[in-house]
Amino acid sequence: THFRHLLRQPRMLELMLQVFASSSFLSDTLIKYPETLGWALDQRVVRRIRSTADIVNDLRDLGLSSAMSEKRQQLIRSQRRREVLRIGARDICLHEPLRTITAELSALAEAIIDVDLEAVWRELGASAEEVERFTLLAFGKQGGRELNYSSDVDLLGIWDDRDTDPADREELIALYSRALQQLRTDVASHTTDGYAYRLDFRLRPYGSAGPLVPSWSAATSYYRKKASDWEHQALIKVSPIAGNRELGREFILTLRPILIERFDSGSVKQTIARLRATAVSRLGKSLDIKDGEGGIRDIEFLVQGVQMTSAARLPSVLTGNTMEAIVRLVAAGHLSPEQGDALQKDYEWFRRIEHFLQMQDDRQVHSIPSGDEARERLARQMNGAGASVSEFLEDLSTRRQRTREAYLGFVGSTG
Repeated sequence: THFRHLLRQPRMLELMLQVFASSSFLSDTLIKYPETLGWALDQRVVRRIRSTADIVNDLRDLGLSSAMSEKRQQLIRSQRRREVLRIGARDICLHEPLRTITAELSALAEAIIDVDLEAVWRELGASAEEVERFTLLAFGKQGGRELNYSSDVDLLGIWDDRDTDPADREELIALYSRALQQLRTDVASHTTDGYAYRLDFRLRPYGSAGPLVPSWSAATSYYRKKASDWEHQALIKVSPIAGNRELGREFILTLRPILIERFDSGSVKQTIARLRATAVSRLGKSLDIKDGEGGIRDIEFLVQGVQMTSAARLPSVLTGNTMEAIVRLVAAGHLSPEQGDALQKDYEWFRRIEHFLQMQDDRQVHSIPSGDEARERLARQMNGAGASVSEFLEDLSTRRQRTREAYLGFVGSTG
């Protein structure tokens, strides 16, 4: 019956073969869950953008918000596989724009974390008032709605201690800490179905030495008085993704004056240069398109550095999405149209490489493979069936050199 169905729909068969040729992880999903084929590759599904709300509704309909932890873990992983298959098919077969793919991957992670947190509150017996006092924010690519296929999700939980009875503090702190620990168990623990997302809470105030869930008062005081430039840089991308989102937006607005104060240009550039030098030194000889010289991080740090040094004059340049930030910086005159166009195109090209590498086995991979066969496959994925490895590597070298020169032009200047 399954094969007869495929033969009646040659376009679906074509999509399936493209998926098989591009990704072991997505192929395994089709093999393990063959029922997903008809849904994920249906023209009415594969050609449509699905929002966070769409996925939230699906998860609730499946009972995630009321399930116990073991069942939640199974539902989260199976639904992530199903949605990543659909998004991957849109990426591989329909060549959807990078911003569309990364926004959908971000919507998927947000929906899973949001609904699982609902279930955690129910399991812990939290009251409506206790739930309303908590917000969960994301840094990094999730915060900027530009997540990739296999990425850490950097989170910050904040609880509102304003107008709180001091006698209730310890009990509330314990509740919110248990909630985040359970969320990490549900989403990040490794099961027979793998993990869904690696959750990282180390970007919180004081890092691992600080409380898992800082209070509103403590967090705002920390960012105003003690945070380093790199922590202010991280705040550019923060956004609420679960819990009381209105509380999260209020927290961000409270900290916004920090981001539009006049940062010392030299200090910002020194911080960025130091962070990048440390990351590059750890790589050895691997051809890493994320952290290596002239890669994704050079563009991201360049963009964030220009945002920090120009936001005092024009706050509108502040946005957590890298590609949108480039557009705004060009419009504001802080990047030339030529610079902006090159950064946009190279960033998208590097991110597509990253996606193909990670899609292969659902692993956090950023290095160009060394084997001839793997390089040939990557060259074909990027440039088409007749692509040559030598042309691909030459293009890679040109783009990395151009990106590195742009980055050094920022950190090496004295403006």
